[in-house]
Parts: sequence; structure tokens; C-alpha cells
Amino acid sequence: MATGDILGRSTLYAYLVVVLCITTGWVNSTLAQPTDNGQPNPFDTAVDMALEQYQQGEYLAAAQYFQDAYLISPQPELVYNIARTYEKALLSERSIQEYERFLSLQGTTAKLRAKALDALAALKEERKSMLREAQRASTPQPTPTETGISVSKTPTSPIPRPSVNRLPEILFIGAGLGVVGTGAVLGVMALNSASDLQNARDNQAPLNEQKALSDNASSQALVSDVLVAVGAASTITGLVLLWARKGEEPEKLSLTPVPRPDGVGVRLLGRF
Repeated sequence: MATGDILGRSTLYAYLVVVLCITTGWVNSTLAQPTDNGQPNPFDTAVDMALEQYQQGEYLAAAQYFQDAYLISPQPELVYNIARTYEKALLSERSIQEYERFLSLQGTTAKLRAKALDALAALKEERKSMLREAQRASTPQPTPTETGISVSKTPTSPIPRPSVNRLPEILFIGAGLGVVGTGAVLGVMALNSASDLQNARDNQAPLNEQKALSDNASSQALVSDVLVAVGAASTITGLVLLWARKGEEPEKLSLTPVPRPDGVGVRLLGRF
């Protein structure tokens, strides 16, 4: 090879001499000899110009000179050079045509045929890849509506925060105030009973009457204390819950009754 993978003139001549000596027993003396009038041989000129243009990157001109040389002496190696030159010029279709033409000719060598087959397969694979890319690019992409996805162009508003249920706090506060009120009434009644007991003692009433008044006053006072304590605890619990849930949901709260020597208390446990 003289230039890349194309056959140079000296290589081409040597190949032709060997092939022609084996197959025909004679050599065409006009291939590398000047004409009778002393002018350069047209075949030599065409090959030299093709090699020169190829080396300069003028691949189309080189292919034309190789074709001119082939018309003068139709040797298969010139067709291989034409195919190789079109390949360098990135003219894949023309190169494929010339490689196929070379493979259809008689008198080609196994080595050169193998190179032509490899180049032809690579070019065809490249053509398939380009066709797939072009087909993919020309295929319209499905819109979101076609795929079943609804897309809204308007920005979505934030999801409103659910309102906090204040019913538990209201129930605690309301029930607590009611119980406190009931305890207060019983406390007034206990005071009245205590006043009646004092009057009975002053008037030296019978002992059984004084005892009944004393028991009644004590019971009313005890119940009043319990109700006031429970009611106050319920009211405080409701107020605490109301304050804790003002910004966001509080942690769990637990309300536990606690017995005390003077009545009943309430223990409130939780994290805020």
C-alpha cells in the first residue's frame, strides 16, 4: 500500500505483472511505458494524479482519476481504490456501490476481498444506525395528554392546613366550670347547714337533731370540695390543651386522677 489502504502505482504495477504472468503469460507493456510518440502514458498520468489528489485530501478528484485509469485498463484494484476514496470523502452510499462492484469483479485477491467485505459491512451497519436515528427523530413524541397524564400549567396552590378540632378543649372547660359551679352551690348549702347546726346548739336542740345537722353539713362540704377540685382540674386541662394546640397539634396528653388527703386532684402529663 502506498497511501492508506489504496493501492499505489508501484504496488498496482507489481500486482498486475504477477497476475498477468500467471494467468496469461504476458505483460501489457503499455502500463508503465511511454507511448510511441514519447508522450506520457495516460494510465500512468491518471494513477499519479489520483495518488497526488488523495494525499492532498481531494478525494472526489482522486476518485475521478482512478476511474479514468480504470477506463484505460480495467483492473479490479482500481475499483477498490475508488471505493476507499469515496469512503474517505464520507460518501457512504457511493463507497458501498464501489465496494460491491469490486467484489463482483473477477481477478481480485483474497486479502483485498476480505478488506472490502469488512469495510462494506461497517458501512452498511453505519447506514442502518443512521436510518434508525433519523426514524427516531422523525417520530412525534406523545404528549402528556396522550399518555394519560394531565399536566396543569397553572401553579398549584398549597394544600390548606386542616382546622384543628377544638371540641375536646371546649368540653373540658365547659364541664369543669359546670362542676365548679355545682360544688360552689353545695358549699353554700354546707355553710347553711353549719349555721343551722350552730343555732341548734345555741337553742339546746336534741342531740339526735344536732347530729343529723352535723352529718349533713359535713357531707355537703366534702362533696363541694371534691366537685370544686374536679371542676377546677377539668377547666385547667381544657385551657392547657387550648394553649398547646394553638400553633400545631400537640403531643399526646394524659389526664390521671390523683387522690389527695384533702380531696381528689388531677395529674396532666404530656410534651409540648
